[in-house]
Amino acid sequence: MAERKRMVVSVEEIMEGLRDVAFEGKVLNRSRNYYSTKVIEFKYLHCDLVDSEGFTTVTLSVKEEQVRSHESKLRVGQIIIVENFGVAKKSAKSHEKGDLMFVLKVMSSTIVSLIEPIPHGFVLEFYHIDTISEFRARSHEV
Repeated sequence: MAERKRMVVSVEEIMEGLRDVAFEGKVLNRSRNYYSTKVIEFKYLHCDLVDSEGFTTVTLSVKEEQVRSHESKLRVGQIIIVENFGVAKKSAKSHEKGDLMFVLKVMSSTIVSLIEPIPHGFVLEFYHIDTISEFRARSHEV
């Protein structure tokens, strides 16, 4: 059996590799967290996101300065795309709840976009149409 080579990279190298990557997920929950040291207090909005596979969650961390520009898109149940995000390793005392050992960090250049879900009850119907007049009659039924 061939031996696998292990490649060790830093968080900065991971971030460099994620420049053209976007994360798509659904907001499961959100919370506000406050951390304080002797010198400074940090305020964050944390959202746990689940991807389309629905098995693993990751925390999106938004600093207080960026909350206003993104908060309306980060509602529970919304499906979002996050582009140009940072990645940081969770600390041992971390309050982030996501399953993974890292968090997605919103930066000043991060773009958060909403994906409009298909309306509940939306039904697509197919009809076999033989003539133009039949097509016109069907199109007025809607």
